[in-house]
Amino acid sequence: MESFQKIVNGVKPLLAGVRLLPFSVASPIGSIISSMIAGKLKTPPIYLVLGASMLQLVGFILMSTLPTSSHTSKAQYGYEVIAGFGCGVNISTLLLMTPFCVEKRDQCEAYIVPVRMIANRVSAVAIGTVTQFRIMGAAVGLAIVTNVLNTHVRNNLLEVLSGEQVAALLEISSDVSNLPPDVRAIVQCVFAEGYNIQFKILAGFAAAQIASSLIMWQKRQITV
Repeated sequence: MESFQKIVNGVKPLLAGVRLLPFSVASPIGSIISSMIAGKLKTPPIYLVLGASMLQLVGFILMSTLPTSSHTSKAQYGYEVIAGFGCGVNISTLLLMTPFCVEKRDQCEAYIVPVRMIANRVSAVAIGTVTQFRIMGAAVGLAIVTNVLNTHVRNNLLEVLSGEQVAALLEISSDVSNLPPDVRAIVQCVFAEGYNIQFKILAGFAAAQIASSLIMWQKRQITV
């Protein structure tokens, strides 16, 4: 989203970061709220995971409809909140439910003594596995969407720009303000199309989350 703001909307890096705040703020809020709901209201975490995956799906689909012009759509901030909240809920909920859905042999005892907590059972193997797959999945996902964007940009801009110029534009610190107005409009449109494709891929990942979450469905749902 930051590079989208810089290249397509033509804003400075600082302002691009500020415009990403709705997503960045909504994510930890989602984590906090989901933990409270699962812990205090005893809501089965699987319901939260499914709901959050659907929020991500809706948010990324909406973000894939952003205009390809340099005009900044105010609706994008709402889309960021929807997607960010969904991501935040799943980040905490999946870790929260892990100790309760593994076999006893994969558990180990760990004792934590903060203010009033005497002991906590931690599923070290399971949590470590979840964390590892999360990092690996993020790396694979990043590689996919980056490759798709780079391929789209190269295929559509090599007709109007040199290979060196296209390579420079693909850098995070690239600046399109120095390009002629007509070329800049083409570049912004091509990048916007590429980013929209990326959001569609993210929507596909969110849909896959729904399917994978259903694998954890049980007749008697886990509570924490």
